[in-house]
Order: sequence, then structure tokens, then C-alpha cells
Amino acid sequence: MIYCVEFSDVVHFFAGLGYRIFRQGGENVMFADHNRNLVIVRAPNVFGRTPEILINEALYDARISPPDWQVTWCD
Repeated sequence: MIYCVEFSDVVHFFAGLGYRIFRQGGENVMFADHNRNLVIVRAPNVFGRTPEILINEALYDARISPPDWQVTWCD
């Protein structure tokens, strides 16, 4: 079973940390803060959702603790 996060929640989370969408293309979205620290996450699917595990892995790689996301089941 795959759990997904609404991508709008991801954008809101990053905004709270001072990150903005820097570049979007293909399967990835890059967020950057004012110091140009980048976090690359999987782009949302056609329903506007991204697998929670992929978002959390990107956050762990950036040494950012993920929040307790509100998740839904998705394919």
C-alpha cells in the first residue's frame, strides 16, 4: 500500500522553512532557500499527490525532519 501527501501540503511545509520552488521539470521539483540550499522531491502525480516515502527520503537526505503528514492511499 502506498500513502501519498498532497503536494500543496509539501509546498506549504517548505514555505514555512523558507524554501520556494526553484525549478520544476520532468519528474522532479527543486526547492531552494535563500542560501541556495536545494531539496529535490518527486513531482506530484496527475491527482496532485506524491508518495510520502519519497518526500521523507528527500527530507532525510537534506537533514530536515519530516512532519507527520496527513496521508491518503494512492497508487
